[in-house]
Amino acid sequence: MRRVATACLLAVAMTVLAPAPASAQAVDTTQLSLSGFSGAFPTPTVAQLGAGIVPAGSQLTFTITNLFKKNLVTATIYIAASAATIGGTKSSGDVQWRLSPSGTFVGLTTTNALVGTYNVPQTIGASVSGSLDLQMLVRWTDPPATYSGTNIIITMTVP
Repeated sequence: MRRVATACLLAVAMTVLAPAPASAQAVDTTQLSLSGFSGAFPTPTVAQLGAGIVPAGSQLTFTITNLFKKNLVTATIYIAASAATIGGTKSSGDVQWRLSPSGTFVGLTTTNALVGTYNVPQTIGASVSGSLDLQMLVRWTDPPATYSGTNIIITMTVP
């Protein structure tokens, strides 16, 4: 049975527990926690507009924790946008991500993109973390606005 947990990035930190089947035995649970990036990009400076990129103020960190499972947990992390635009006609693809500390920035889409697969040790309470760098592409032709209405969705699957 495959379990899925999804977290929408709306707050600085959010925790979601993967649903598990009801049974009389101990429940195997894996936790996905998000921290860091608040969900808002800073107002672009003239230099950032000239460069075409506004970096997020902080990284988005995800932590996968083995709460009760007594064997190795393999969790797969995905990222997606909840809508094709972030307000008006600005594409969600203008919000880009990469696995920190290196890698190529990739634009968000409404389809899950693989972040990575992580093995969490079989020790109860053990955890594995990763961080994503985020940036937004900007153009002088972008209308002045507060872009909103799209969430960054982080999904974890555990077989």
